[in-house]
Amino acid sequence: MPNARRLVRTCVVVVVAIVVGACSSDSASPSLSPLSGAQSPVASNGAPSSSPLSPSTPGPATSSVAPPSPPPATSQVLVSGSAIEMSSDPVGITPTRDGGVFVEVSSNDSASTVLTHFDANGRSTAGWPVTLSGATSCDDPMPVEDGSVRMLCVLRNTTGGQDSGKAFAFDAQGRPLPGWPVEIDDPVVSGRLVGDSMRVLVSVATDTEDLGATTGRYLLSIDAAGASEVGIVIPESDFCCGPMTVGPNGAAYGVRDSQDSGGGSQLTAFDMKGNLARFPTDVVGVASGPAFDADGNLWVVTAFPSKRTSRLAMVFDAGAPLPFATADPPTGDTGGCESTIPAPPLIPRTGPIIVYSDVDERVFSVGRDLQTTSGWPITPTDPLVVPRPGPESEHEAGYCPGPLPPAVGPDGTVYLSLEAHNSSVGGSLVAVGPNGRVRAGWPVGLKRAGAEFWAIDVGPDGTVYALAFEPQAGSTSTATLLAIAPDSTILYRTTIIAPG
Repeated sequence: MPNARRLVRTCVVVVVAIVVGACSSDSASPSLSPLSGAQSPVASNGAPSSSPLSPSTPGPATSSVAPPSPPPATSQVLVSGSAIEMSSDPVGITPTRDGGVFVEVSSNDSASTVLTHFDANGRSTAGWPVTLSGATSCDDPMPVEDGSVRMLCVLRNTTGGQDSGKAFAFDAQGRPLPGWPVEIDDPVVSGRLVGDSMRVLVSVATDTEDLGATTGRYLLSIDAAGASEVGIVIPESDFCCGPMTVGPNGAAYGVRDSQDSGGGSQLTAFDMKGNLARFPTDVVGVASGPAFDADGNLWVVTAFPSKRTSRLAMVFDAGAPLPFATADPPTGDTGGCESTIPAPPLIPRTGPIIVYSDVDERVFSVGRDLQTTSGWPITPTDPLVVPRPGPESEHEAGYCPGPLPPAVGPDGTVYLSLEAHNSSVGGSLVAVGPNGRVRAGWPVGLKRAGAEFWAIDVGPDGTVYALAFEPQAGSTSTATLLAIAPDSTILYRTTIIAPG
């Protein structure tokens, strides 16, 4: 369901700690040819460059992104409206192995979600887009090897009770698969594709008038034909009340405060038949949500707020201390935002694990041998972007979005969305190689003041898909999808949300 709202970032602009070497092939250059990519706002000494970003013409069908020789630009407005205001659910982008990308846009105004599949040129393929009526919030698209796709969504609540869900499945031409969609009467927590089946973590719906009602959660398995199997209900006392997710084995994993006098955290896990062996298990420190490697191993980041240190650990195995903060001690204040829970680690299929924080500006790269990678940690030039979608009326006390997680490419390049370096330009997307140096041709910057990249994903071929939100006249905004080659060449840009 909507990505968990994490806690407020540190609002400090710091000096870059990525020393860009003039002789390195992975260095950013302040004097790139206009045809090779965006000019870098970072000089070779790490100071801001005085040279402006390359100009372009902003508008509903284009993005104000350098270079000046514009890449192919199209406009396929999936949803009409002001991009930032129209939805509290981030746009979902998921690359596919054929060089395309699935894109979903939810709209509170229309109580629906639009899903499309773009080809390698940024145009919808035959049969797309499709509209998911009543779905006001969805997980990112879940592609299947045969070209079909699954979607897990929350439906608009018209009764004042708890939200129900619906699971959708479409073939490669956008046609609903037989047996789908599948109604889910209880509130949906999260889901995952396991083979060609969908595994959904669901809460037991309770009478909201009865505060003493027993609650719990269960797993729902939906196969390719739309047939459902319901797992046993696990009482709330077994998992309450931390973040939960579905693992690659189809089991549900969660974090809660430890139940013993020593404090720390507990990891819980259950499948369709009940609690997994060896769970719950204690971990020392304040644990992040779980993350999984390609072998199915469970990893967490644990914070020691009073010591301003952390630990990256594979559960039931070794861990590595990290000398930076990933959480603050709770203050007991109400109505504000506190960074009291670490972000889970980012674990690519191969290569080092990435650990980041919203209370410490550094980003760490840690090998599977639990040694910090040479050249890391790095300190970005500016803070990580914190997307804030949804009407301004929602941005009140308790609205605490966290920073946009970095994305990792198949070659180990780490992509970071950064805030604007000054008020006259937009944010930037920077690529950092495995050696901790900025890649040649990067960053790619947004020229328009207030513009930011609010979503990033990387395809199997290394193509970066980034979603740029840009303010327009009349307090409106647009959202444009950019496909960017590993060398920073912009392959295409397609506006997907614009005022009608």
